[in-house]
Amino acid sequence: MRRVIVILCLLAWVLPFGAYASRQGAAPVSDSLRTAGGDHLSAAQLDSLYRADSLAAADSALARNKRPSSIDISKYAMQKRWRPADEKASSGLGWLVNDAYVYAYGTYLMQFVNQYGPGACGQIGYGKWFSDAKGLHRYHGMRLGVSAGWSYDNFDASRIHAIEARATYLFDVSAYASGYDPRRLFSFVPQIGVGVSFVDGEHRRYEKAAFSMHLGLDWVVHSFPGVDVVLEPLFELQADPRRLPRQNVWKTFIPTFRGNVGLHVQLDRSYWNKLSDPGKDLRVSLAAGPALQPAANIRSAKEVFQLMGYSLVLGFGRSYNDWFDWRFQLGQTTDSWFENRQDVYSRDLRSAASLYLRLDAMFDIPAMFRAPASDWRRFRFFVLAGPELGLLHKSDVANLEMFPYMGLSGGLQFRWEPWRDIAFFLEPRVSAVPYTTRSNMLQVAYLNYSDLVTSLSVGLEYRLPSVAGARGGSRYEGSYATDESRTLRADRPWTISAFGGAQIIPSPLVRRDFSRALGSSWALGVSRPLLSGFSWRAQLGIAFSGFPYEGYVVAFRSYCARLEAMYDFLSLAKLDPERKVVSLSLFAGPEMGFRSKHEDIFSYCGISAGAQIKARIIPWMSLFLEGRASVVPEAIPVTAGLGLEFHLGK
Repeated sequence: MRRVIVILCLLAWVLPFGAYASRQGAAPVSDSLRTAGGDHLSAAQLDSLYRADSLAAADSALARNKRPSSIDISKYAMQKRWRPADEKASSGLGWLVNDAYVYAYGTYLMQFVNQYGPGACGQIGYGKWFSDAKGLHRYHGMRLGVSAGWSYDNFDASRIHAIEARATYLFDVSAYASGYDPRRLFSFVPQIGVGVSFVDGEHRRYEKAAFSMHLGLDWVVHSFPGVDVVLEPLFELQADPRRLPRQNVWKTFIPTFRGNVGLHVQLDRSYWNKLSDPGKDLRVSLAAGPALQPAANIRSAKEVFQLMGYSLVLGFGRSYNDWFDWRFQLGQTTDSWFENRQDVYSRDLRSAASLYLRLDAMFDIPAMFRAPASDWRRFRFFVLAGPELGLLHKSDVANLEMFPYMGLSGGLQFRWEPWRDIAFFLEPRVSAVPYTTRSNMLQVAYLNYSDLVTSLSVGLEYRLPSVAGARGGSRYEGSYATDESRTLRADRPWTISAFGGAQIIPSPLVRRDFSRALGSSWALGVSRPLLSGFSWRAQLGIAFSGFPYEGYVVAFRSYCARLEAMYDFLSLAKLDPERKVVSLSLFAGPEMGFRSKHEDIFSYCGISAGAQIKARIIPWMSLFLEGRASVVPEAIPVTAGLGLEFHLGK
């Protein structure tokens, strides 16, 4: 009896909880019916639905009680786990992939010892950036690489082969100064590292390893999602394992300059969609002034004015914060120099010229050591430095008609901003231009040199208006659909173009010899919209055609750089950017470079102008027809042809 009483008591306690649980299980169905609009159903309809729900629950219970072998999971076996788009995939090798990249470089090598000449090599490797869990504080990293290449023995021009391994520490100044942003167009990354190489020659074997230490910087242009273009000048101090048993080979360590150009390919591309463009100031500038190549054989102040040339520079740059800017410069420098002859009292006056592209990192020193200043300061002082890539011409010097070089340039800038968007500056600077020329000495094939070219430029700088209007603010705020300039700058901000066409220099003589006078013109360019209808374009071009000279048509060549302002007249129609597929533009701007007249090479500055009709074929590519005329000394080349334009963006 007692056992029966105990059982009845337990049932009295358990049954209410079971009823409560059954009511709680039915609640979601009732809630879902109310949410779906089931309040208007009758009691009979609700009862049938509850009954169907109970039957479904019973079926589920029966399915759970079946043997595991009877469950079909083939539909789910290959299904990906859902995760947010910006969440990094987890894997056993995730730490090797996250914030990591592989790279490939081509190298130009210059050794500042006359016993060894220039060379080239290729380099591949792996790099990784170290960051916090969110990937925002990402400004230092490591890089490992291997390379193989060759250089010259200057005495007999024989090749010296080398295989090298390198380890490098990187520090991203751009990310440290203004925060990591994967969509930033441009980054400045100093580096320091060590390496070891093994060399072997054509005429003798070398068994010792060469240890080296390198110091340099990376100029990283984030050109495509996940792909960066890198320009990397390095200075090295390399142990010499060759020890050639020849005269004047005494150096244990060799100072070396190495210029790398290559690509970084990101292994983890999900980071690219994290942040937006920081939107700092964009600046354009024009500067000119005297240039001089100092040398030990200058004897008087009168000769200084005789050797002086000019420097003309066009610039485009950007501010990241109160104390760090970067700047591209496209320029030309001319000067003269005395070439000593065997008779020490006899000297010949020679001319020199260079066409170059510079990239400067600019540091406002006072702003680095004081509290945050206001947005606008009238007086600023910058220390600047960066690589210089160009073509060098020195008259009457063997193999220096058009010598490619990679050097280093640095200086100071004193800036005065009387108005908020306009500034004047004074900029003294020095450029080191390395080159190698053939030698006339017995048993010596090449000799290495490095010219120091100084210039003092006076310039004008204009700050382009931003969409948001505030320094450091986002330019892409607001509606994209109603503002054409915002849409273009946010979706397709940069374009790369390739152009080819026919060129002729009009003259009565050319008409009688048209087949020899007709030539071709080729150009590569990069452009970006500024305001509605306006854009700018920089071009590097080369042309071949005929030139009237002393009653004959002789060969004409030109190697030039242009910076042009363009205006699309169809923008006045205020078309929807999504439907706008045709543009009609006029353009004009300065042109500088080298040209030939018969066998002589001259540097020149001129003006280029023309018209362009462009049609967008697909969202990322356009086809254009372009005609131009360039006004250069003694000639007006006229060019017409077709080109392709590729739109880069998100």
